[in-house]
Amino acid sequence: MSKQSLTDSSLSHAAAARPSSVGGPPKWVREPPPALTALPAAFAALLIVLSTWWDGAFAIRHWAPPALFVLVVLLVLNSAGAVAPRSRPLRVALAALWGLALWIALSALWSESPGGAWEAANRTVLYAALASLAVTAVPRRREGRLVAAALVGGVALVALLTLARLVAGDLDLFLAGRLDGPVGYRNATALLFALSFWPLVSVAATRGVRSPLRGLCLGLASLAVGLTLLTQSRGVLFGLALAAIVAIGAGPDRVRRAWTALLALGLVAVASPLLLKPYHAWDGGHGSVGSGDLSVAGVALASVLLLSGLAGLFLALLDNGLRASEPAMGRLREAARAGLVVVVVLALAAGLVAVGNPARYARDKWDDFRTLHDTLGTTRLTATGGQRYDLWRVAWHEFESAPIQGTGGGSYPVGYYRERATDRNLSNPHSLVFWLLAELGLVGTALFAAFLGGLGWSGATAWRSASLPTRRVASALAAAGVVVIGQAVVDWTWLIPGVTGIGFVALGLAAAVLDGNGWQAAPALRVRLARAACLGVAALGMLTFFLSDFELRRARATGNHSAQVSAARDAERLNPVSLRARWLQASALETKGDRRAARRELRSALDLEPKSFVTLALLGDLEVRAGHRRTAIRYYGRAWRLNPRDMGLRKLARGEFGA
Repeated sequence: MSKQSLTDSSLSHAAAARPSSVGGPPKWVREPPPALTALPAAFAALLIVLSTWWDGAFAIRHWAPPALFVLVVLLVLNSAGAVAPRSRPLRVALAALWGLALWIALSALWSESPGGAWEAANRTVLYAALASLAVTAVPRRREGRLVAAALVGGVALVALLTLARLVAGDLDLFLAGRLDGPVGYRNATALLFALSFWPLVSVAATRGVRSPLRGLCLGLASLAVGLTLLTQSRGVLFGLALAAIVAIGAGPDRVRRAWTALLALGLVAVASPLLLKPYHAWDGGHGSVGSGDLSVAGVALASVLLLSGLAGLFLALLDNGLRASEPAMGRLREAARAGLVVVVVLALAAGLVAVGNPARYARDKWDDFRTLHDTLGTTRLTATGGQRYDLWRVAWHEFESAPIQGTGGGSYPVGYYRERATDRNLSNPHSLVFWLLAELGLVGTALFAAFLGGLGWSGATAWRSASLPTRRVASALAAAGVVVIGQAVVDWTWLIPGVTGIGFVALGLAAAVLDGNGWQAAPALRVRLARAACLGVAALGMLTFFLSDFELRRARATGNHSAQVSAARDAERLNPVSLRARWLQASALETKGDRRAARRELRSALDLEPKSFVTLALLGDLEVRAGHRRTAIRYYGRAWRLNPRDMGLRKLARGEFGA
């Protein structure tokens, strides 16, 4: 081969190693089939939606397997270079979210609960992996829309199945008069259905979409908000309001979306007396809900679904077939805008009449918020009482004690049980913001803010050149994600991966749809190797965490104490910061008659978390059974000082060991 041929060959290989400046990848670089990356992303989205049936995937055994699947998919795609490179703002956003997971893991070094930090870090890895898969594995806008349809369609299917159970009078769906299923926590159930509202409204409001589909989406939007009302969740209102700013304020078709949303909300409002029959049956003095109450609410909601679907179909037929002149269309748009202004003014006037003096109303609501007791009435949606003030007060004190690095992941319960003003046994501050500040300090809060800021920066940059259809899809998906983040600000839904994970997929898809310029040449080999190494470490950490939980469950299930000790020891080896593994070992060892080994195991647990009142109480119990009364009282006293509102510990600390 000549010297010139060698030079030409080198130049060709160099050109192939970098993306073309125009027109996508060079023609000699083969583009991978979009299904190679889009299908795993769609499957992951459906997997997360499906997990909501198992208590929102709250348990480790339900969210760790999807996390492992997503991590392995990311590892394979990144190693093969089959990912869509994105803009710098999106890379910053993803790096910040992964950095948050790393920071939580590092906080185990100073946390009062290293095990809690490790669990929180793995949960955040799941969210980071879901967002990364949506952002990097959807190469083009068309694939992004298909994955989005799978995500929203999956939630809509869950809503229809829930409606069928409601009509059938399935009492397992309700708890204390409020819709609890399928997630198993009323506020998270509200979030599941509410996050689909704005995407469905967006499709129903889009002119040119097939009329039957527009009618169906309006009906499903009404169903979603009706099911949300049945939960009587207050936090979801905050999320929906923030999402409205994105869907209507930032998105296209503002007037159409606003009127479509008002139509769905109005139909549900008309049917609300029937929809709230289960809640009124519980709160109105009866204290119980019958299957007949549920059936009434179910039939009413099914009627709303049907009527809104037919209304949407009729309006879509008119709208899609409308061929008015431009002046006539202009007058119609002006009339629609004026009508919205009238609706807003009337709503404000009605609100002022209902509340009276706004300043006094605000003071009364603030006083209710600080009472620490639920102040209920015909609906919970306007009540402000509850535990939030106490929870946030303690979290703020924790932040003040360590403002930069925080007290460490999982540490909040230590401060809460020591300072709480009620006897509620809770373990988190019921707010994403207060959790970040208390446990992760300004560093963790800044990392999460950088994630959101990177998404916003990327969206604002890409918005200018995006087509109208792209803006429609992206704004609808972003609104769904904002519902999730918004409710997490005032609730503990962050700890329910099945629902919160949907929000991260939606945010990632919104960014991918806006930024989707198709497949480009693979990143440099060193970049792929670095990503693969990080993903491999994350997957290994997730795997050992999941296997440790599996061994714990196996230890609890067996009746053989030797097997229980063995399984608990395996759990501890896989997760050295697990308290539960040590507790189980101690219990099995004492049952076997080896009280000295049981004591040693509990003391090792106390060395791991010196401020665990549970471990101290278990040590007290062991010493009581061993006949060491004074030693037991010392342990109980230490436990009571860490949890002074526990009356049982108070009695034990005073030596009252009777039944």
